[in-house]
Amino acid sequence: MNNWTAFKRSATIVSLFVRIFLSFYFIKYQKLWHRKGWARQRKAELFVSEARRFRETAISLGGLLIKLGQFFSSRVDLLPRSSLNELEMLQDEVTPASYSDIKSVLEAEFNQPVEEIFQGFSVIPEASASLGQVHQATLRDGRLAAVKIQRPGIEEIIRIDLLAIQKVVGLIKTFTTWEKYADFDFIYDDFASTLRAELNYIEEGRNAEKIAANMKKNRHVQVPVIMWEYTRSRVLTMEFLSGIKINDFAGFEKAGINRKIVARHLLKIYVSQVLVDGFFHADPHPGNLFVTEKADIIMVDFGMVGHIPEQQRKMMLEIASQILDQDYGEVVVILKKMGFLAEDVDEELMTRAVNAFIDQFVNSEQDLTKADLRILLNDLEDFLYEFPFRMPSNMTFLGRALGTLYGLCLNLDPGINFIKEAEPFLKEAITKHVSPVQLISSRLLRLAGAVLGLPLLAERVYKKADQGSIRVKMPMKDVNRALGANTRALRLLAWSICFAAILAASSYILENGHTGLAYAGFALSAAIMAIMSATSLRTSSIKLRHPEFITRSGKDL
Repeated sequence: MNNWTAFKRSATIVSLFVRIFLSFYFIKYQKLWHRKGWARQRKAELFVSEARRFRETAISLGGLLIKLGQFFSSRVDLLPRSSLNELEMLQDEVTPASYSDIKSVLEAEFNQPVEEIFQGFSVIPEASASLGQVHQATLRDGRLAAVKIQRPGIEEIIRIDLLAIQKVVGLIKTFTTWEKYADFDFIYDDFASTLRAELNYIEEGRNAEKIAANMKKNRHVQVPVIMWEYTRSRVLTMEFLSGIKINDFAGFEKAGINRKIVARHLLKIYVSQVLVDGFFHADPHPGNLFVTEKADIIMVDFGMVGHIPEQQRKMMLEIASQILDQDYGEVVVILKKMGFLAEDVDEELMTRAVNAFIDQFVNSEQDLTKADLRILLNDLEDFLYEFPFRMPSNMTFLGRALGTLYGLCLNLDPGINFIKEAEPFLKEAITKHVSPVQLISSRLLRLAGAVLGLPLLAERVYKKADQGSIRVKMPMKDVNRALGANTRALRLLAWSICFAAILAASSYILENGHTGLAYAGFALSAAIMAIMSATSLRTSSIKLRHPEFITRSGKDL
């Protein structure tokens, strides 16, 4: 690829992201001169048009954009269904490389003609992806195999695309505040190194064997056997396994496959890989997951995998244990240790927030085919932006995989209860890898910390009391009610004082022989009494009919 072609490719990628960002950014200004509701409608239109623009550009350029589009195509927690419908086409719309190009890669890797390598080789690819494509072949011994061949020139394309994405990251850091939510430099470096590792098919074969060994006891997952004698750095040959793509629900119905069972199997696989093995398939988009007629999961493409150190895995298991026990205060403490929350975060507030998050987004059994899924996802977006959650840089690929898994499971079973379905697998993992002594000691340490902190807490309260800076929080409804009651009492007191003063003066005038003036004073005091009685009765009547009136109005009648 010459310099001018490389420059045009890079400029196209950068301008694509800039245009998408500006399209959404300027809505907040454009809505000022449009009718009410225009911004909502415009945003809905942009979700479709910009997703289509991204898809068309990705198909045109190939390379890294296709992988990004495939990743976002499963994120029902990030994008509306209208965008996902556009991006899902990237699973099937990747233009395959020509057979002559693929043949040249094969023959270069094996240093012999294709006819001498395989007994038979299909010219038409079974699947075509951003980095390579898969062809069916028959080995010399008659076994059926899937042969994954790297696209010619893909290394140079990835190098150019990564430089373009690096420029986009620089723009994000310069013109937004998003960096406080994530370490974009680390994410980019991690993504780049993982992507380069994907180009080494020898490493991918080893990853597949490790996943297969870890999943050996799980009879609901299948990993193709690697055929090393037919594998090179740019060619990966494996057992051919037939299945239905995990988002092909029409195929599920035709084969009589229960989607809820598939969701349960998928969830169990990832609980085991993440919390027990600490080694997981980090790219679970629909193009890499298939389902057999027995509802077993076929996993392919192990170029992108994630590692979780033992210490982090133990803390994640502790979080799982506390969630099952509904001890959300301890969940917050562990999240702080892992770097998901800042050290100075309000633990009480976050405990309530985590409780609400789990109840609404994880532990919910509502049927989202009948409920408004967009309301739930908007609530999730608002929640994550409102509270100070952040993604530790070393957990980026786990977050990516779990986000995609969340979307896949919701698509498979919109009414899934993640806690209920994962509970038996979580308990098994906790029992195996976190001893009761660890759990008890963790709780005892937290209790001891709370007890030891009491003197410091008492000292802080005493200092604030001495400085007069203690603030008491009350609901506004109670405050308004109290203010209204005080206002009525003060008015009643003022009128009572006037009544008593006029009555006393009239009595004194009467005793001194001024009968007419005295009777006028008595009449005025009687009028005051009537007004007080009428006002009291009217206020009581309103409160009986509309108890909330004084709270809403903020004043008495």
